[in-house]
Amino acid sequence: DKKFSRHDYSFISLFVTLMSSFFNMKTLAREVEKRMIEAAALRNFEKLLPNLKNNTLTLEEVFSEIAIDLSIDSFIFASKTSPTNNLLKIVLSKGIKVRGWDSFLKMVMEDESYFKEEWVILPVFDEQMTLYGVPAFKLSNNNPSLRSIQEKVLNRIIPQLSTILSHKKFHKESITDELTGAYNRRHVLRLLKEKHKKALTEEESPLTVVMIDIDHFKPVNDTYGHQAGDKILREVVESITKAVREIDIVGRYGGEEFVVLLYDTSNLGAEAIAERIRQAVAREPLVTGAGEVTVSIGYCATVPSGDHEAEMLLRCADTALYRAKRNGRNRVDEGDLV
Repeated sequence: DKKFSRHDYSFISLFVTLMSSFFNMKTLAREVEKRMIEAAALRNFEKLLPNLKNNTLTLEEVFSEIAIDLSIDSFIFASKTSPTNNLLKIVLSKGIKVRGWDSFLKMVMEDESYFKEEWVILPVFDEQMTLYGVPAFKLSNNNPSLRSIQEKVLNRIIPQLSTILSHKKFHKESITDELTGAYNRRHVLRLLKEKHKKALTEEESPLTVVMIDIDHFKPVNDTYGHQAGDKILREVVESITKAVREIDIVGRYGGEEFVVLLYDTSNLGAEAIAERIRQAVAREPLVTGAGEVTVSIGYCATVPSGDHEAEMLLRCADTALYRAKRNGRNRVDEGDLV
């Protein structure tokens, strides 16, 4: 038998060292590639955040972009059906057909055809543990490296989404009336100044202020209590919101008085919208000891080439409102800046 010489051992040792280095380099290359994919996905996610903050992107659209960046071909997103409960409704899905959230959970847990799949479910809460919704992503089955990237990135971005949604919720609470959900007085007056300034610089885009007051509200509050009064305030705001356009701004000015900003609307168009609001409230079956709930409305529009202040427009609409109340209530009156 031929024995290995010292030279042979040196050669074998060198070969083993070279092969070890080769495999280490391949492992390092895979790790570098993995880190690059992770970094790219996180960079793209960071670019989406400002759009989510300013409402130019929805949460559903953000999840769709994330799925594309991570090569996820199947996912669903279920959101709450109402702020007051935790019932979930699927609002977005890709690569999977399901009727509802409960049926999805039952399918992935009980259907044998799904046993080999790995789904990651990541509830999105705000800082007060209020549930916003639940995304579920199917991770890669045949690529462990990609699956690791998917899982790592998803676990990093969900907390960031929760933080942003908490800030958006805090911002919304700071500008809305807690009882009715309409904008509060401070915010609606700020918007009035912004819209008024734009209306004066763009003659083709008039602004109309509509002031609304619930008729005979104080006797109802005094007789039936604040709970009944609160219910009327909420339902009147709901009727107003349904009667105006999406671009219009509804705010609570104080007590039982509300203000609506109608952008790109002259007196003629404002009269039709104001009458629609009056009729919408009158149609609601809100009957009290003082009779059915009605509203009086006054409105006033900017004057082309005018130099009036936003406060003048507000006072003009308020004057028209109280003229409507003096003239019998449950009616619409027009103000005049000239």
